[in-house]
Order: sequence, then structure tokens, then C-alpha cells
Amino acid sequence: MSLKDKQKSKKRLFKNFCYDFVKLTGAVPAMILYRIKYHYETPSAARKIKGGAIVISNHLGPLDPIRVHCILWYRRLNFVAMKELFDTKVKGWFFSKMHCIPVDRENFNMSTFSKVMDVSKEGGITCIFPEGHITLGDEAINTFKSGMILMALRAGVPIIPIYMAPQKSIWSRQNVVIGEPIDIKALCGKIPDIKAIENAAETLRKKEIELMELYIKENGND
Repeated sequence: MSLKDKQKSKKRLFKNFCYDFVKLTGAVPAMILYRIKYHYETPSAARKIKGGAIVISNHLGPLDPIRVHCILWYRRLNFVAMKELFDTKVKGWFFSKMHCIPVDRENFNMSTFSKVMDVSKEGGITCIFPEGHITLGDEAINTFKSGMILMALRAGVPIIPIYMAPQKSIWSRQNVVIGEPIDIKALCGKIPDIKAIENAAETLRKKEIELMELYIKENGND
């Protein structure tokens, strides 16, 4: 390793110190609590995610980022989170250190877009809950916001869908279905317009429903 690479490695380690500390200290209780049970759309979907990607999931509750960290335990993750989490200096500092990227759900701005682009181009993973809010009870998976499509197109990274099944109780295992990586450029066509982007977002929503139905087919209502 060259001196320049060593310096970059030390800088990265310092930058991620708080994140790694919180993740490592919380890993054991979280893994015991959720005891993730994996299901896969296809055998190839079981491969670990390498390089840049955008991961999307349904939104069950405020602890979903912890669930996703347990699912993708082998990678550092970034989360797009509502700007209200950053409304004080202390909270802003903490959630920034936890690799959270603020977004205004009512008025999406280029700052969020740029940060996700930077993460993707550096080979990182950004996690997004494209419904934009928690889905309660037995509601179907709601309409997906299309911002993730633009991000994936510009960054040239795939989108990987994950479905998290609702837990019946705190003692039950967290079941998760992981789908195949989706090539967004191929999905949108050579010259994507607004309609193509909206159609792509709907296709991803349908894929999420397919993963949900796959889980129900294999496991019933358990």
C-alpha cells in the first residue's frame, strides 16, 4: 500500500469512527433482537452487494434503519432521512455522523441529490424508503417517489429492492426478501423522459409487491 493510500485509509477510518463505534456496540443486541431470516428472489440475489448501489425497502417503522443495518451488516450504509431529524445542532451532528442524508419530503432539493451521487460514485450504498412515510397495518405498498430513479441513472448504479415482513411480536424473527439488482438505465431506455422515470418508479413498486407476495406464498401469514 502506498503512502497516499495509507493516508486515505486513515482519513476514512477517522471519518467513520463514530458510525463504526455505534454500529459495532449495537450489533450484538440488534442481531439477537431481529435474528434475520433471509429469503431470495433468485439464487443470484443471495450474493453480497459490492460497489455502489441504492437499496430500497418498504417502511414498517422508525427502527427500520436498524433492521436494514442488520440485513446488510457487512457494509457501511447511508440513509436518506427526513430533515426534521437535523433540527438542532446536536441532532444534526449525530445523524450526520450516522451517515444520514437530510431530505425535505415536500421540496426535494439538489443538496440531497448531490450527496447521494457522491456516495454512489465512491462505491457506497445509500438506503431509501421510497414510500416516503411509514406504512401502517395491512396497507398495500404505497406509491414510490421517483427521486431514486434519477439518482441511480446519474450515478450509474443499480437499485436493489428489499422487502421486510412485519413482525408479529418483538420475539419473532425478522423475515426479509432480497431481490435481484435492477439496471435502471436498461429499465428507463436510452433517453429517459419524465414518463419513463415515473414508469420505472412504478415498476419498482410492483417489484416490491412481488417480493411481498413471494414471502406470503412461501410462509403464509406466519
